[in-house]
This record gives sequence, structure tokens and C-alpha cells, in this order.
Amino acid sequence: MNEKKVTILTSIVPEYFGGRTQSLLKRARLFDEFGINVRIITTNFNQNYSRVITSLIDRKYVSKNVSFLNVFDYFKGTDIQENNVNLFIQQKFGNIDTYKIVKRDENLDYYDINTNNRVFSLRYDDDKIIIVDEFRDEKKPIYRYYVSDQGQVSKKRTYVEGTWEVLCDDILKNNFEPIVTFNFLDNKKSEVILYLKKKLFFKDEKSFFKFFFNEVLYYNENVINDARLLDKPLLEANKSVHKLFQIHNSQLSNPADYHSSIKKSYRTLLNSKDKIKIITLTNAQKKVIINSFPHQKDQISVIPHSVSAKNGLRIDTTYHAVIVSRLDQKQKNIEDAITAFSIFQKLYSDYVLDIYGDGDDLENLKQVTRMLNLENSVIFHGYTDNPNHAYQGADFSIVSSNYEAFALNVLESIANGTQVVSYDVNFGPKEILGNSAGFISQQRTPESLAQCMIEAVEKPKLLEDIVSRANEYSDKIFLERWLKILEIQ
Repeated sequence: MNEKKVTILTSIVPEYFGGRTQSLLKRARLFDEFGINVRIITTNFNQNYSRVITSLIDRKYVSKNVSFLNVFDYFKGTDIQENNVNLFIQQKFGNIDTYKIVKRDENLDYYDINTNNRVFSLRYDDDKIIIVDEFRDEKKPIYRYYVSDQGQVSKKRTYVEGTWEVLCDDILKNNFEPIVTFNFLDNKKSEVILYLKKKLFFKDEKSFFKFFFNEVLYYNENVINDARLLDKPLLEANKSVHKLFQIHNSQLSNPADYHSSIKKSYRTLLNSKDKIKIITLTNAQKKVIINSFPHQKDQISVIPHSVSAKNGLRIDTTYHAVIVSRLDQKQKNIEDAITAFSIFQKLYSDYVLDIYGDGDDLENLKQVTRMLNLENSVIFHGYTDNPNHAYQGADFSIVSSNYEAFALNVLESIANGTQVVSYDVNFGPKEILGNSAGFISQQRTPESLAQCMIEAVEKPKLLEDIVSRANEYSDKIFLERWLKILEIQ
């Protein structure tokens, strides 16, 4: 039996997030409620992590019992931020009153009175300095300094003079000296330098993370890795720990083709001959992996996401459909859902489609709605912290993804008593819904998806059957599966 201690590795914990981070934080919360000591380790640079963590606690995604450790805070020796930006400006540029000041949008540009050359500029956000640029060339900075919410100068970026090509990034201590340097080659990170009592050089970022893991992981603890970037560093770490790898997405280069090649980011993990544990979210994905990597057969377990019981389930017809998703056309393929809805609406013109979520394709999707004359019928609400309310306000939800590893939004929908209309996506929707909680389209076309919407209205699934299906994915069952694989009682 292992000690009640678990470390979760991830590259990033953003303040606002999609399904992967949501599931990671929920797992941490359930472990914590069971009495497990949970630590989340992050490896990206975020000068505002203190704000992010406070926000997550305030919004009840995690409790104060869950600890966070960031690689850069660890080597700096503190996560305490000091407001040192004014001291930095004074030491670097002297008395700012001796410069000519020109306001430009959100910037204040400071010019040498004698030469009329721009020396530095300050960029503001809500009256706070967020960037300090230092110039040699009139148009582009040679150095850019990033300032945290709390006023600490925490990163220095160096450019090739006169260009936006990055030479290096220095992560700074409170005294403005570097603790870590990332050198760049062709605008990509290459060599890493760590400044301890002596300089330590690493050939790349992953080698640096391996060193970090050997420093901070505890003997014999359970370590769950949620990020493929960190597979190699964890696999190669010398610490004797129990290594578990959670898969959140499809390993296939073409997720619609079970015989397609394996994504490069998954090869290190799936080719590993080490004694490890791999966790997939569906039985279908496990089967596909074993077909290509039979040596992993005894090391793969299936633990689907879970969902909490909901209150306020929908009873009456609302004449609304809903999508809750990141607006990413490459994966989520929201355009097909909108097109299908336009076909469906020719029969059921009273229906409105509510779309909750943000993403790079928002403006493109708005353009699609305009082309289909749906401006009054498709409403973009932006990111929501309350997806339950969104699902409970709809007669059915729509999933049109090109690929998933689970499709958490399908499970959230049926937990709220809302049937799902979905493409047959690899992986997740068909396995989650069964025959009682939704409709899977015969083909991956908007026309076929629209036909499922019509069925959802004319022959809806029974509320009790939908909720019963969701109960098979309860938090209790989820926790029991994890405790078994972690060998924790």
C-alpha cells in the first residue's frame, strides 16, 4: 500500500481552461477530499501564478490543501512577488523626469532630450506597468522586460537587434539577476542554463525538466503526468517513483483512421519498455493502442472522467440547443454543428443555438452564422464558469468534433439531463451515451447531424434513462478506480 501522497505533473495550469485542465483539477480535488496529500507541479513560466491559484481556490476548483510548485519558483527559492519595477526603472534608466515623454496608445515612450532617440517605453494595463521595452533601434526593442500583476520584473527577453527574432529569455530573481536562461535557435528554445552555485548547462528544455524532477520528486510516491511534453523527462528521471501517464487526447495523427501513424508527441510514452501505468479515458482508445503497442497490454487501465450529481434538471421543452466547447475548428469543428443547425431550423424555426466558449475561431464562426442568416438564432455567449446552467437550458447539446479522447462535454450534458446529438467521434461519445442518452449520426455530415437533431426533438430520450447513464460515471466510481491503481486504501 502506498502512502497517501500524489504529485500531478502538467506543463501549465491556466486561470481559464478547457476539459483537460478541468479534469486534472477535479481529480486533485477528489483526491484531496479523500485525504490524499496532493501537489501539482507546473513547468511553464507564468509570472502571475499566485493570482491564478487564488482564482482557482476562490472558484472552488481546488482547495487550499492542494499545493502548487512551479519549476522557476523552486529554483528562485520563493514564490513571493516583490514590487520592484520602479526600482528597476530607476537603476536602469535613471531619473525619468530627465526624458521627453510621448503617450502612444497604452504606452509611454521616453526619449533622450539631447539625441531625441527613444530609450525605453512603458506599457500599461489598468494603470499597472506590464512591459518595459529598452531600445537601440528606433522601431523595435533590443530588450523586453515582463512585469507581473504585483509589479515584479520577472522575465527579460533579448532580440536580435532591429528584428523580432528571439535570442534568449532570462527568468529573473527579485534582484534582477537571472536564475534560468533559455537560449533560442530560429525562434525555438534550445540550450538551457541554470544559475545555482555554479552554472549548469542542459542541451534542451526536457533535460532541464528531468533535472528538476530528480530534485523535487519524493521516493516511492505516485506521480501522474498529464502532459506529453513531460513524458520523456519523467521516464528518464532517476528518482524511484511510481510513474503513471494520463492520456487526454488521441494518439493518432488522423484520429478518424485507426491505422494512421502515431503522433510524435506520443511515441516516447507508447514505445517505452519501462514498468509504468498508462491511463486512457475509453476502452476504444485502449484497444487501438494495444493493437499498435502490444507490449503495453498489461500496463493500460481505463478510467473515464466522472461527473457530479446535478440539481435543477430540465423538465420542460426550452426550444434551445447548446454547444459548450473551445472554439477551435481543427478539433472541435463547430462550423459543422452550425451548418447542421441551419438545416434543422428549416423544420424547427423556433429553436435557438447557444454557444458557450472562447477560441481563435470565434470571428470565423460568427461569419458562418452571418452567411447562413442565423445572426438572431445562434448566440455566442463567451466562456462560462457555469456549464450546468447552459446544459439545463437546452433540449439537446451538439458535439461535432473531429476527434476527442473522451468528450467531457458529452458527460456533462447527460449529467444535467440533456440528451446529446453527436458525430461518431474517436473517442468517447458512442461509449458514453450508449443507446439511452443521445443520438450518434450515421455519417459525418451536417445533413446526418441535422437528422439526429430532428430525432432528438421528435423522439427524445427519457430523462430518467439519460441520468441513469450519467450515474455510471459518478465521482465515487471514478475515485475507487484511481485508488485501486494507486494502491491507496
